[in-house]
Amino acid sequence: IAISNKGQLIITDMHRKKRLVGVYTVDGRCLRQFDPSHTNEDLHTSTPYYVAVDPFDRILVSDRDNHCVKVFDERGILLQRLGSKEPGDDRIVHPRGLCADSKGNVMICDSGHNRLSVFGPDGHFMQHLLTAEDALACPRDVALNRQSGRLVVAQHNSGADSSFRKIRIYEISKL
Repeated sequence: IAISNKGQLIITDMHRKKRLVGVYTVDGRCLRQFDPSHTNEDLHTSTPYYVAVDPFDRILVSDRDNHCVKVFDERGILLQRLGSKEPGDDRIVHPRGLCADSKGNVMICDSGHNRLSVFGPDGHFMQHLLTAEDALACPRDVALNRQSGRLVVAQHNSGADSSFRKIRIYEISKL
């Protein structure tokens, strides 16, 4: 769930046959819904997992199975895709949580690579803000306190050998 700059609720629903993103009033009235998998570049049906809103009121949706983040305007029109399917720094595997800073930079939990990647408001890859070298493992969700500059990252791993859940707080100055 995310809240737009207009106070509207943005909700992803991936548990129905038709996976949608919905825009609602605070009292729960549906304003509109859109299908995030209407692009020709998708290899699979979209899996709209996490959602955020940037300072420009663009809706950011992580698409786990298509390994990208889709950026929509408030009407549900696709504006751009973040992440590449090709090898390189901008490649994302199974994106999860995401957030945007006050400049519109988008931070994405790249759970397949155990890193937090940053893309600029224009959609171009900027950097890997956090990696395993920063003790980051299995990032699932991220939130940014824009006043303090603190980044909160939720980590989760369930494997045959171990299971862990952690919340880590990072001071960011790399942006």
